[in-house]
Amino acid sequence: MKETPQGDALRRFVREARVASQFRHPDVIEIFDVGELEGRPFLVMELVTSPTLATAIESAPEPPTVATTIEISATIASMLAAAHEAGLVHRDLKPSNVFVEGPLEAPQRCRLADFGLAFMVEPSSETMGRFTTEGVILGTPFYIAPEQAAGGAVGPSADVYSLGCMIHEMISGRPPFVGNLARIIAGHLYLPPIALRELVPDVPSALEQLVLEMLDKSPSARPPARDIAPRLRQLSAAANQRSAPLQPRLARAIAPHRAQPLEADQDRVEVAVEIDDPALVTSLRAAQIAIATTAPLVIVSFEALQQPDDDGRSRLALHPAPSANELSLAIRLGAVGVARWPGPIAALVAQIHKTWRRIRTPRPLG
Repeated sequence: MKETPQGDALRRFVREARVASQFRHPDVIEIFDVGELEGRPFLVMELVTSPTLATAIESAPEPPTVATTIEISATIASMLAAAHEAGLVHRDLKPSNVFVEGPLEAPQRCRLADFGLAFMVEPSSETMGRFTTEGVILGTPFYIAPEQAAGGAVGPSADVYSLGCMIHEMISGRPPFVGNLARIIAGHLYLPPIALRELVPDVPSALEQLVLEMLDKSPSARPPARDIAPRLRQLSAAANQRSAPLQPRLARAIAPHRAQPLEADQDRVEVAVEIDDPALVTSLRAAQIAIATTAPLVIVSFEALQQPDDDGRSRLALHPAPSANELSLAIRLGAVGVARWPGPIAALVAQIHKTWRRIRTPRPLG
């Protein structure tokens, strides 16, 4: 049984519920009442039966097109602009807090839920004051703004950053920063995100630029939510095609490179990089190794091997000082090997070439 909120937690619950119940928007799920029954606080909310965006993407036969991504994101941006105008910040924007009505390829409506982490930017009374203090991290790590990850003051630009993370994930299939919690937080705080066109070459350059602006480490450098929807909708007419890297997982698993012999360009080594390390990407390119999202060889962090992946591709894990035990563990988890990184780039490149030849050499039948 969950513990009943007491003290500051109870005040926060009541305050946040009252804040959310005062905000009215046709695409924001409404809170009708807040109260307490037998010592337990409660909310009375509008019933919504449509799936979340997270569920819709997971269950759809194909990922969202660039055009669909733009339309969904523009709708969310419009909702955020209205909330920010009313003095509210969501603080926990993520795909599981967005509900999608209709098929993902042509959504009829998107709705925003869970202002449970919202707070008044300019509270008008002690009752509506801010109870989430600096130094306390609230939010979801994949989508959390740098200032939020640092436990600092959070304003409307934090929601803009979270929406930028969502757009990045819908387009590329992954949030800007992945790995264990420490790597994700460090990425938000210190690392530049990999630009969308590095992962999906067919993405419009204007969309890539907008997302990079939204993911700026400095809150003041991000565009306000009211400017994002118009910029996105200007792009929608030109973004009606699906990029090749946005294939379903099953299609990637049975891609031609898994079943056919070497072709004429057999010396061209291609890898997908699932580590947010721009220096690594730059070094690999300097060594004439191509970066391709759908490449049969994937460079991952050692920690990422803890997350099962069934797309049929080979994985080479990176570790700063791999031991024999860690090599054994990586093999048991399905990796083709472990390479040292950070470390000598020449040694890493040599291991990539060796692994590439092994996975690309046709094996005799029988």
